[in-house]
Amino acid sequence: MTARITALLLFLLFMSSAVLSYDAHHMEILLQGKNAWNEWRMKNQQLKPDLSSADLRGKNLSGYNFNETDLSKARLTGAKLVSARFQQASLREADLSNADLRQAQFWQTNMVKTNFTCANLSRAELPSLYVKDTVFRDARMDRAVIPGQYKSYFRKQRVRGYRKIIWQDEDYGGM
Repeated sequence: MTARITALLLFLLFMSSAVLSYDAHHMEILLQGKNAWNEWRMKNQQLKPDLSSADLRGKNLSGYNFNETDLSKARLTGAKLVSARFQQASLREADLSNADLRQAQFWQTNMVKTNFTCANLSRAELPSLYVKDTVFRDARMDRAVIPGQYKSYFRKQRVRGYRKIIWQDEDYGGM
């Protein structure tokens, strides 16, 4: 009987760590606020923060530097991420539905299976991204900067503001 209880406890411990896969120290710094997070990121540029599977629903994360951060499977529904930076970040399977991403910067960002349903990406910069099975349905895209090769992809997604998207060639040098 004791062996079964021990096995069950080990299983539950394993499952809880699998669900909460983000780095607790990274989450602690994030929750201290934008200035603390961005200052820590500047001092630790070689570090790749792990916020995978983090529950950040409804949080105000505007202006945060998420460059090279693992946000895969993170729950960012309704989060405010105005002017946030996601250069070489992973948003793989993240949920950003209804998020406010105005003027956010996505450079070489992994967006495989990311959900942007009803997100506001107005004036966002997405000049180099990787999308596959990514959902932008009903996302606001007014004046967003997107590579021209994605025109048909975004047209099929029925994004709002499609006619106001700025389609860029491969030589775009903004940011």
